[in-house]
Amino acid sequence: PVGPYVLDFYCDALKLGLEVDGEGHERPDQARADSARDAWLAARGIEVWRIPARDVLADLTEVLERVQRCVRRQPPPTLRGPPPPLGEDR
Repeated sequence: PVGPYVLDFYCDALKLGLEVDGEGHERPDQARADSARDAWLAARGIEVWRIPARDVLADLTEVLERVQRCVRRQPPPTLRGPPPPLGEDR
């Protein structure tokens, strides 16, 4: 779980969530819920990639290769946190 949400796949090191979306995600009410969820996650530095389930069912190998290519191009997450107190950065 990530906060109140359970993602299909999540990599904490990359702050990356993968969601495999079925046809139900095309409904306006579900699209709004997905948008709110994505915004909540983005506010916490988590990027969500949505993959249509039909793509996974049609060619899982291609989907996995696409994800691998994108992850390799993805820059590492930025370091977050307050700067060190004065005198400790030397």
